[in-house]
Amino acid sequence: VLALAAAGWWTVGRERTYRQYLADGELALAASQPSAAIEAFSGAIALKPESMLAWLRRGEVYRQQGDAASALRDLRQAGTLDPTSPRVEEQLGDVHASQLRWQRAAERYEAALAIDERPPRIWVKLALALLNSNQLDRAAQACRQALAQDATLARAHYLLGVVLAQQQRPGEATEAFSKAAELDPTDVDALEAMASIHEQARRY
Repeated sequence: VLALAAAGWWTVGRERTYRQYLADGELALAASQPSAAIEAFSGAIALKPESMLAWLRRGEVYRQQGDAASALRDLRQAGTLDPTSPRVEEQLGDVHASQLRWQRAAERYEAALAIDERPPRIWVKLALALLNSNQLDRAAQACRQALAQDATLARAHYLLGVVLAQQQRPGEATEAFSKAAELDPTDVDALEAMASIHEQARRY
């Protein structure tokens, strides 16, 4: 009985310390202290190596710090622990995108959407990856999927305009750029793209 009680107290203490490490990591991130956050999440991993969340959060910090190798290592471990997490796949896509590995990024975003097709931000990320992979038809489809989820996404309208412009459809591209600028008047990319189309058409 005493042994069981001691084991129970140890388990409770371990869980409490693990949760404190996670909380400390989040507080460090909020205070813009990534090194302290990595240290805290590492403590959580040392205590509970089976914790998908600890691996995920440390991987996200490594990604934000530009350490792609460490980010991929941690995120892949998180994916091994929970293959059903769209967040892990999205983060893996972000790491590949930061390294300009657009095809790999697209594959990871597609994997995330296969788990949960609702988040429009992932459709936008997929559209950008496909656009940079020169897969214009699929990029346009991804933009439209994003807009079907949220028609107010200025970035999705802009990317759709870029695709349409590359497909030599200037009228439709101008409409898309115009909508992007309407939704976000500070979107200089959309305004410059519209100006370029008008200039090519000699509408000075």
